[in-house]
Amino acid sequence: MATTSVAGLSVAGCLEKVGESSPTGDGNGDVDEDEEPADDEDEEPADDEDEDGHIRTHVPFDDSGAFDAFTEIYEADSLSIVPAPGYEGESDSCEVSFSEGDHGAGSLHYLFRDEHDFEPKSMHATYWLYFDESFQPSFNGKLPGFAGTYDNAGSAGRRSNGTNGWSARGSFYIPDSDGNVPIGNYIYHADMNGSTGTHAYWDTALERGQWYRIDQYLQLNTPGEHDGILRGWIDREVAYESEEWNWRDTDDLRIEEWWGHFYHGGSEPAPQDMSLYIDDLHLVGDQPSHLDARSRQ
Repeated sequence: MATTSVAGLSVAGCLEKVGESSPTGDGNGDVDEDEEPADDEDEEPADDEDEDGHIRTHVPFDDSGAFDAFTEIYEADSLSIVPAPGYEGESDSCEVSFSEGDHGAGSLHYLFRDEHDFEPKSMHATYWLYFDESFQPSFNGKLPGFAGTYDNAGSAGRRSNGTNGWSARGSFYIPDSDGNVPIGNYIYHADMNGSTGTHAYWDTALERGQWYRIDQYLQLNTPGEHDGILRGWIDREVAYESEEWNWRDTDDLRIEEWWGHFYHGGSEPAPQDMSLYIDDLHLVGDQPSHLDARSRQ
């Protein structure tokens, strides 16, 4: 696996650790308690679909070595391993610190070709998310999601056209009247009309001071067709679902990475120092069977 030195960190390979509890005490943290990894993890997948299902990565964020899981890390000074807030037992998590007047608060990149020698067409991610009481954004911002920008298009105002790149990062929004933080996805796709992405709002806002399990599943569209799938769950309840996304017109675009992007804005920087926390990241190549995939229409 590739090794890269970024921001003073030696980044290599991926971590695999089972049996750890999530900050909320959700047992062993496995994404699907009904499904076990394949007996022979070294068996060569037969095709793309088998390759996608073959990926199983777990990052528990229980010590600073967790950051070695990622291929690249930027703004590492904003990321630290600390005791998990709001949890009575002994558990650590990753604190993401936004500084007043700044935009970025860390960027974690897990590049599938570097770590697994191929790029999948479908992926599922699970992680735990906690907004601190200090987390009061004045503008929308970025959270983790999947992407295939290839450092070419699909972020930072670089418009996607179906052949140059795409992204489906998570997003947060200004707190609602109850003080809860809405979340969703911020998407660069082949049908976008301008240089900024499209917001896909999830139907539940998150209370600050509480851990939530976040699940995301993305399946790329057939090139040129509007059949791409994006689903989101909060505590295993469907919060968003669409099977009509068009991210690509060519099979050359795949899921390049899981991108743990933490950014305030848009145009406005963080209005004050504030934090969120993540924990217990799982990346798997298929949607866990216990999650409901039925349309909510």
